[in-house]
Amino acid sequence: MKNIIVVVILVVIGGVVIWNRMSIPKVAFVQTLTLVDQYKGMDEARLEYQKKKAVRDSEIDSLRIMVQSKIDVYKQMEPDMRDDERLQNEQYLQLLQQSFYQRAQELEALAMEEDEKMTMAVLEQINSFSVQYGKENGYNIILGAAMDGTILYGDDAYDITEEVLEQLNSKYEDN
Repeated sequence: MKNIIVVVILVVIGGVVIWNRMSIPKVAFVQTLTLVDQYKGMDEARLEYQKKKAVRDSEIDSLRIMVQSKIDVYKQMEPDMRDDERLQNEQYLQLLQQSFYQRAQELEALAMEEDEKMTMAVLEQINSFSVQYGKENGYNIILGAAMDGTILYGDDAYDITEEVLEQLNSKYEDN
């Protein structure tokens, strides 16, 4: 009789443990800013962006120098100009300056667009990997802790940022 009671108790305890494991979701969080900032794919994207930025900056500097040289020439020749020549040159310089500012704004808008595309591509890589990581490691939920207060506190035992980052960078380097 004692053996039956012990077996029943063990079965009940085992059932409770199994039910408890199955009913409690596996939850963790990652520090999203750390993940994005230390992801090697982001480093490479930043370098590519900086190269493109250097080309744009060079174009802007060249245009600025060209416009300034035209203004300098005008200032040197202005005292000897007739009124109609002065007016014509001033109109030309105004158009030149407007063209310069317009091109600078176009390049700035292009830079912002490229930055947004780059960031979205990196975030898509991280999110896609996070889904895969969660499924492969049995997580029901992986939360992202960010500066906007989405998670106000998380015990370090639930922080899987380093694990995810290590595997994310490893996968990136393999590609």
